Amino acid sequence: MHALSSIREDGPACVSSIIEKNLEQRLRAVNEELQKGMKDRYVTHAERRGSALYKKERRENLTEEPNYGLGLN
Repeated sequence: MHALSSIREDGPACVSSIIEKNLEQRLRAVNEELQKGMKDRYVTHAERRGSALYKKERRENLTEEPNYGLGLN
């Protein structure tokens, strides 16, 4: 009940600051979830480039025994 009494004393400014804090927390949570999802979905330019180099090496090494990504070649 202390929160309600402080809202009555401080008036609309207190209410707007509480709402603002709540919205900031929600926005932070949404941004974190989006960033997690984007990490799962999208690869960085370096990762894409690494993947292309790996594929090129695999094409060049088709005559050799596959190493199954263990770095044995």
